[in-house]
Amino acid sequence: METSVVDLDSLYQLSGRDPKYIYEVMSLFLEHVPKQLLKLEQLIMDSTTDWAAIRKLSHSMKSSVIFVKVSGMYDHLMKIEAYAKEGKHIDEMRENLQFILHVFREAMPILIAEQEKCRLQKK
Repeated sequence: METSVVDLDSLYQLSGRDPKYIYEVMSLFLEHVPKQLLKLEQLIMDSTTDWAAIRKLSHSMKSSVIFVKVSGMYDHLMKIEAYAKEGKHIDEMRENLQFILHVFREAMPILIAEQEKCRLQKK
């Protein structure tokens, strides 16, 4: 596993290395986070910027990336949340979003492979 993009140490520690538990967490993560990222992208790129919705979504997404760590996502979500709370810095917000989207695209094949590995082990 490429630790520079994905770090699952916390998840493995929390789960006691239980492949069934890890599979379930990874499944939820892969089901919800891409949809949340799409929604966040729509909100940030919308010219009528809904600061409250951006703040709420970026805040809730942080809990998803605590145990399934994708390099830099948590920190960049924190920045987006802070900018939305201030109701300004849309350009910086968009830069942070672009970083998140880029690193998430890199992480997806790694996360899917890890999920599949756990699916095969849980039987």
